[in-house]
Amino acid sequence: MMKTPPTPEQILRKTIAQARKAAWKGWDPYDALSSPLVRASSFNLPVLRTAWIQLFKRSPVNLRPLTANPKLENPKALALFASAAWEIAPLWNREAETIAHEILDRIQRLAIRQGGQVSWGYPFDWQSRAFFAPRNTPNVIVTTFCGHAFLDGFEGSRDEHYLAEAVGACRFIIGSLQQTTRGNSLCFSYTPLDRSRIHNANLLAASLLERTAEVTGHSEFRQAAEQALQYSLEAQNADGSWPYGEASNQRWIDGFHTGFNLMALHAMAQGPWRNRIMSALSSGYAYYNNTFFLEDGTPRYFSNNTYPIDIHSAAVAILTFHALSNEFPGARSKARQVLSWTLAHLYNTRRQTFIYQKGRFYDIRISYLRWADAWMARALSTHITAESLAAKEPHGSYASSRLPD
Repeated sequence: MMKTPPTPEQILRKTIAQARKAAWKGWDPYDALSSPLVRASSFNLPVLRTAWIQLFKRSPVNLRPLTANPKLENPKALALFASAAWEIAPLWNREAETIAHEILDRIQRLAIRQGGQVSWGYPFDWQSRAFFAPRNTPNVIVTTFCGHAFLDGFEGSRDEHYLAEAVGACRFIIGSLQQTTRGNSLCFSYTPLDRSRIHNANLLAASLLERTAEVTGHSEFRQAAEQALQYSLEAQNADGSWPYGEASNQRWIDGFHTGFNLMALHAMAQGPWRNRIMSALSSGYAYYNNTFFLEDGTPRYFSNNTYPIDIHSAAVAILTFHALSNEFPGARSKARQVLSWTLAHLYNTRRQTFIYQKGRFYDIRISYLRWADAWMARALSTHITAESLAAKEPHGSYASSRLPD
């Protein structure tokens, strides 16, 4: 007799419980340089750092136990879990609120504070194609997700301390990140150390600035959000796509970064720039929907290649389709289809964890806290909440205007 598969809510509860039991610590696809053995054998050479990171990331065997890599507390994973808890709180009540407060306390302890600015970074050294970032180098992506988690906390509890953290994150974005200007538009860098122009990072920063400005009335935040929005709107290709970045080695187009762009635009389209955004959102959605999914809901990684089939692509797809379900017919059904495919192919029912990737020739079944479990917790909380709201509506409609970060 076949065992009944777990429901999305059962999987969400198990995922959160396991992360909580592990003190919210885990491994990451990019954490190779947290190993003292790997650092020593890299000889401070960028090419060797990159090689080690890629080896750990692509290996189907988890090399971390062999090289003394510690499991780390990652602010981005914490932010995703916190937002998931706030999202599900209307259904789980005090249970979810307790978890959310616990996580936000942890995020606060990990914050980097300077002159009214608040920021967060990854807890491991990492080498990009352009620069080296020591562990805890503040960056716009982690800071943006943490800022949104604190805004979720403020909306859920009305705790002014949480709002203050989001304001501090916005001050970091406009005060410490490099800015590339083009006319009256601007693009925020990834960290204070570089001048990269990466569109999902820029739009996610804009979404936090605008959301915080909506609550606080900070005109400086709103002005910067509008300028960043304009920069990335102008960079959209005629077919609705965006390149990952503007450097010559950043011209690829992938699914989950496209999803970030769409969710950020959708969040800002609820504000004063709706007419300006909707054309870009419509063409971007059409490109995303038609390019990055097979007929059965399989999420493709790149615009020109299905593999690797990645849990991150799946989670972001579920979030994106739910976020846009009021704007585009069929989006909610697509979210359900992608979720069904994901639970059938990227969830290890025996270990009750999500796996990292399915490749053309082999799978990587390692479970990563940030990349897999935290993102799927966020996606599951949004799906469960959206389905609950849809069941209560007479015509099955529901609103989902917050950025599901």
